[in-house]
Amino acid sequence: MKKDDIRIGTKFGYWTVIEIPDATRHDYVRCRCICGKEKVIYVYNLLQGKSLSCGCKRKEGDSLVLKDGRKLTAKVHQEHVAIKYAGFGRKINVNNGTGVPGVSVFRNGRYRAYISIGKRQIHLGFFDKLDDAKAARKAAERRYFADRQEKADEIRKKLKKGSSK
Repeated sequence: MKKDDIRIGTKFGYWTVIEIPDATRHDYVRCRCICGKEKVIYVYNLLQGKSLSCGCKRKEGDSLVLKDGRKLTAKVHQEHVAIKYAGFGRKINVNNGTGVPGVSVFRNGRYRAYISIGKRQIHLGFFDKLDDAKAARKAAERRYFADRQEKADEIRKKLKKGSSK
């Protein structure tokens, strides 16, 4: 679907387009969620699937179905475990040259290890060998995320038990 194909009544997730402010140049549209909340949303976010609702379904605790069929409930959010950290869809950045998350290579051939906590990046050091940088990164994960990983593992076990029935 293209930007020009958007009409009043077009649905994107839980949003329904109710108004297109300027017919010649519509970068923003007014949408209504199924809960009744109205909001002006950037068209690009709708087309790319970045905005599917106002968040009302997440608050209600409805299950989200992942691409591989596993269900992810509001329990994950209640436990304060980030979805990507819990192992649901965590990917290595395509620009990563080492294949190890949190380890990058510099022009001089040395490896830099780091870990991100929220929006803050913590530098762990420079290393001559990739294995040393990888070990530093793993140690930092255990230090900063051990309690979160335990919660994530419990949630995974519950999901596996629920899907095996």
